[in-house]
Amino acid sequence: MKENHLITARLWGLFSMIAGGIFLFFAPGIGSGVADWWVAQSNSMGSFEYIYQGYITVFIVFGAILLVLGVLIWIASLAVSLYGKERLEQEESSEETA
Repeated sequence: MKENHLITARLWGLFSMIAGGIFLFFAPGIGSGVADWWVAQSNSMGSFEYIYQGYITVFIVFGAILLVLGVLIWIASLAVSLYGKERLEQEESSEETA
């Protein structure tokens, strides 16, 4: 892979990890706000706690997926980078001996 592709992959991995962390950190607050709004708009078509737990679950699962995806992208790009360096060094050493 080209070096700029690896840098792009690392940046996407970092962005995904940060976004996942933000979703996990703010899940209770976002869930509370959305549940408040939902109950107020729907004339109590469901209890606050039920809606709150549903939204918290959605945000936590989404945040965890983003976090895991970011870590996997980061590790994969690092592995490809290290493998490419080793391969390049092996090619250079084989050219020197030839």
